[in-house]
Amino acid sequence: IEAADIENFLFELGGEVLARGQHPDGREWRVAVDTPGTLSGAPPAIRLPSTAAVATSGLWTQGYQLAGRHYGHIIDSATAEPVSDALRSVTVVSQDAMSADGWATALFAAGAKDGPALAGSLGLSALFLIEEGRALRSVETGRMGQLML
Repeated sequence: IEAADIENFLFELGGEVLARGQHPDGREWRVAVDTPGTLSGAPPAIRLPSTAAVATSGLWTQGYQLAGRHYGHIIDSATAEPVSDALRSVTVVSQDAMSADGWATALFAAGAKDGPALAGSLGLSALFLIEEGRALRSVETGRMGQLML
């Protein structure tokens, strides 16, 4: 896209999003974080600076319910089982999609307790969505609070 001299675009491929330039209205690009319609509340939305990428790792797209348990595709290395706490997704904003995707997956694997602490210690801009009943609690690290709409 950049080789074709296109300066303003929002490119999505498999859940990773790359922003360059600005929206045709002259504002920063905006993306919503995927959440299931079964939970209350509007999905969170994030502003993307002109040279940012965002990726989300979680359970909603690549997961399933079986016998009252939710199974996902991200494995907890300590148990060799799918991550099974209340963490439902992690969204990371970074300068490139590869870093955003890698950190989103690693922080999800770290879980609801250790993931936010790890992201905070590294200064990563991350949004953790944690299920509490029929609602989501969000935990923001790094600059994520400034990027939220």
